[in-house]
Amino acid sequence: MTLGKFIRDQFKHRFDAGPFGRSLTIAHDLEDLCDVKAPEKKVKKSRQKEWRRSDRVGTRLRMHAPPQTSMSVFAIHPVGWDCRTREFFVFDEGEMVELGQKVHSFLIRLTKDRNASEFIYFMEMKLVWLAAGEWRLDQINHHETKSSDPKRFRGKRVPNELLPAVAERMGIIIRSSPPLSMVSSGAVWRTDKATQMWKHLEEHLVTVGSDYRVEHITTNSEDVFRLFKGSPIRN
Repeated sequence: MTLGKFIRDQFKHRFDAGPFGRSLTIAHDLEDLCDVKAPEKKVKKSRQKEWRRSDRVGTRLRMHAPPQTSMSVFAIHPVGWDCRTREFFVFDEGEMVELGQKVHSFLIRLTKDRNASEFIYFMEMKLVWLAAGEWRLDQINHHETKSSDPKRFRGKRVPNELLPAVAERMGIIIRSSPPLSMVSSGAVWRTDKATQMWKHLEEHLVTVGSDYRVEHITTNSEDVFRLFKGSPIRN
């Protein structure tokens, strides 16, 4: 074995293992996406490129394992501020452990066709497990600014359909974070825009006669919203 081949083999092994363990194990995960077995080097190169392209928004790059073909995908049809109904596709990425917490992640896209040019655009939602049957909304973000043009997710009222659909599929209660005024330094909190989203969702569910409701719980020690199906839940 030549010295050059030995060095290349060593660096290949380090890259495939990844500094973050399973999340960056490219070669093994990406082969599972192929319908036809291709030469190993070509699979790595082409699929790694697709993985990086599919989750890039501007300069933002989500560092997670490539999506699997067995991932659950379902459609939602929110009505935007312009009163138009649009179709979005929700990719259920499943559960994983991040920083010692069990999380469940979703990506919302304009299409489910991975070869379409619009597939690179997405918004994301992440839930954090609290207790049996109850998860906290950790983040929901469309990654668009006020100057974004065209606006693919802004103003489309995606949460109005997304949150009840996820709660129904998982059979869970979705809970908000508390406001910043009620948390200690370093804790998670709910932004003012998130509070507006929850209040609008509460009104929307009543207006459309949904089986789901949003309850705003306010006490001396608590200020949270909870999305549930059925009668209000009291502490």
